[in-house]
Amino acid sequence: MAVKPHNGVFKTGDTVVYQGTLRRAYGYKLLKEIYISEIDGYRFVAQGGETDDDGTWNAYRGDFGLLSSESIKESYKSMWTEGEAFQKGDILVGKDKSTDKTMLFVYIEDGHIERLTPRSDMGAAQEFGYSTLADYAGSFGPLKVHTTEGYVGNGVKKFSEL
Repeated sequence: MAVKPHNGVFKTGDTVVYQGTLRRAYGYKLLKEIYISEIDGYRFVAQGGETDDDGTWNAYRGDFGLLSSESIKESYKSMWTEGEAFQKGDILVGKDKSTDKTMLFVYIEDGHIERLTPRSDMGAAQEFGYSTLADYAGSFGPLKVHTTEGYVGNGVKKFSEL
């Protein structure tokens, strides 16, 4: 699952959410934008839903609503996308936004990502540690799987496949 701020830019087909917990996001998939003459304005026909523990989107049956752009900007400030699926043992790469340093992580599960590179915003006592995928993706994302070439056989492999 990938949740990122939409900064007020969204369209039909997008899924707008708020992060409910570390592993769940709740919101609406924007199905269609319609003009309603009685209110002289546009609204999105939207279907409610949430992500499950593995990060896939599940729409609620029968939960439809009309959302204005203003209400989306106010209440659902992020956008959900399927994102890349990580496997236990994947080495993830991101960038420290304050120093532009490459950051390395080991994926265990969404709630446990081990940090291999010291953070610039923490002291020496917290040089290494772990946090959640949502935390590290927000601070150092987007996170990508680091791959190898030529170490084992031919072709590109993820570390989790070695």
